[in-house]
Amino acid sequence: MHIRDILMTKGFDVVVIDPTASVTELVAILTTSRATVAFAGFGYLVVFLLSAMRGWTPRKSMTMVTAAIAVIALSPLFLSSFEQRFGPGSDVESSFFAPDEARVQMEEASRMMLADHPMGVGANHFVTAANTLGYYARSGLSWANYGSYVHNAYWLVAVETGYLGLFAFVIMLMRPLAVAFMCGWRNRRDKRGDLLLGLGVGLLTVYVHNLYEWIFVTFQTEYLFAINAAMIAGLAQQLGYWRRVETTRIKPDSVAKPIARPARTFGLNSRR
Repeated sequence: MHIRDILMTKGFDVVVIDPTASVTELVAILTTSRATVAFAGFGYLVVFLLSAMRGWTPRKSMTMVTAAIAVIALSPLFLSSFEQRFGPGSDVESSFFAPDEARVQMEEASRMMLADHPMGVGANHFVTAANTLGYYARSGLSWANYGSYVHNAYWLVAVETGYLGLFAFVIMLMRPLAVAFMCGWRNRRDKRGDLLLGLGVGLLTVYVHNLYEWIFVTFQTEYLFAINAAMIAGLAQQLGYWRRVETTRIKPDSVAKPIARPARTFGLNSRR
């Protein structure tokens, strides 16, 4: 969350162009991770389109021009970074979209594991089960990758916790995403609605990225997910997304007191 966003939620108008997006994209390019670069660009584009749908302003025109200049300036760095990864003389465009054979083999091993263990092999037991039960060997994966997790968070959760675990995992992910988009779009004239839409796009980007990475299950990423989910819940509560249930309070004096009734003697009167 940017400081600019915090100030906007407090009612301040911030007109300074935040260079964080350009710096973040620069770092993404230096990682030479194809999914990181692609989904970072996807997230920025979707956020800008949603903001443009709210209404066009001169500031958004300036942002679009700045983004275009940044893309042109970073293009040589993009090409050189991925040429170093794929090797000199390689076609960056074809290599960028080419599937990774090792990842395909890991997913094939995951399919076999889930088919044999629909209830899961146990949390944090993916690598152990893949090696000791021979799934990596049967998939044709090189021994150099035997210590790696499948590069797909959904396959990893499904293999370790089974279909039920995957079902619970998807529900946990979709609930804050749905609230962020529905509440944000309903209150898109409010700056807090803008922030909700941005948080929703951020979560959506991570969820799609999970198809190519497993790092979501690490505690560092889960801390960030919990922070975003809490921010979404708090903003939605402020904007009245959830209807309040009216409760009627009963005064202590209005509670009916029990009536004392004489004990039944069944016709036997005591003489004592």
